Amino acid sequence: MLDLISVPEEISSEVHTSLSSFSDQIIDDRHKALLDYWTGKRAQRLMPDRSDVDPIDIPKLLPDIGLLDVIDGGRRFYFRVVGSNINRSFGHDYTGHYLDDVAPIGYSQFITLLYRKVVQTRCPIYSLGKCRYRDSSVRSIQRLLLPLTKGREDVDQIFYSTCLGGIQGDFQDASQTVNDIITNDGQVHILGASAR
Repeated sequence: MLDLISVPEEISSEVHTSLSSFSDQIIDDRHKALLDYWTGKRAQRLMPDRSDVDPIDIPKLLPDIGLLDVIDGGRRFYFRVVGSNINRSFGHDYTGHYLDDVAPIGYSQFITLLYRKVVQTRCPIYSLGKCRYRDSSVRSIQRLLLPLTKGREDVDQIFYSTCLGGIQGDFQDASQTVNDIITNDGQVHILGASAR
């Protein structure tokens, strides 16, 4: 069971005005590969259309990625698809559920802040924090959140990847699910809207 140790009221973040500066903050190669894919599909637009994204293009990334529906402008979030590594890491299959129905209140509040920031800014967000496993080991948790639209300018879905584990996001033991999420020392990076 996830239990958030501390929930920030707002997210302290660093805004990057270039794609290379933003990308330089990303540690895990899977996140970099997903960002490159998203950037290529975006072309000169603020964000790609959902119809531009095809999972067949990125088969190696599928276990670590998901697709989230934005409901009522960010009032709620629905897990349309969640990769097998993410589900195994958290000890629950979130596919087909609303975030606030399946995640403990503390964690739901924190991740909702990140998701709403994507909706508000219409920009990619990368966050790096720590998680505590049931065996009391502390490992990194990295998230890359990428906005998608459906023929509009608003964010309708969030294409994301989550990697838990060591510095490179190595998944060390699938049987150990996360117990606590530590966010008070995390970092959040935002690619500014002007960074094309």
